[in-house]
Amino acid sequence: MGSNKLKIGNVSLDGNIVLAPMAGVTDLPFRLLCKEQGADLICTEMVSAKGIFYNNKNTEDLLRIDDRERPVSLQLFGSDPDIISEMAKKIEHRNFDILDINMGCPVPKVVNNGEGSALLKNIPLAARIIEKTVKAIDKPVTVKFRKGFGADEVQAIEMAKAAEAAGAAGTSRRTPWRRPAPSRPGPASARQPASCSWPRRCRCQTCGCQSPAAATADTKG
Repeated sequence: MGSNKLKIGNVSLDGNIVLAPMAGVTDLPFRLLCKEQGADLICTEMVSAKGIFYNNKNTEDLLRIDDRERPVSLQLFGSDPDIISEMAKKIEHRNFDILDINMGCPVPKVVNNGEGSALLKNIPLAARIIEKTVKAIDKPVTVKFRKGFGADEVQAIEMAKAAEAAGAAGTSRRTPWRRPAPSRPGPASARQPASCSWPRRCRCQTCGCQSPAAATADTKG
């Protein structure tokens, strides 16, 4: 694919088609199908760093990777810099190629623990998580986040700068479509349609970031 090839840290991809991590969707069989259909990078479902710490059986199942999928990005989530970095080191021997940190999930049970997109409200903490994880492992570390925590909030540019300064090898940014009930808690941005202009802005002179940036968008036509 020529100039469309991506390089994330020391991992070179054959192209630029990336399967986004989706909880409850990107399990092992689905990932293998996507690889067969031409995906250049496969991403796992998000995995709880605390789940690894406490040796949770369901978490162990989420860590299973088939060599036929590779290169693979394994996604962790959490809010404790020590736990995330230590668990990243603990699993580094496994057969994944890139470690991604989820800082974009809007699900209430994740946000209410200060994890996922809640970290957009605490970028200094997010930066400590990234920096400590980058220093803990040799594999490239990337970060996934969204435009902002609220519908009218924009933390993506500040987060992109902080992630790159902390050593992230790349980022992915999104504002996914969701139609929650009016009483549903969680960030209001989860109700908005995807905007691919924000990943572009994060790479313009406003931000000045040089690391690879991927945009994830809706499946809605």
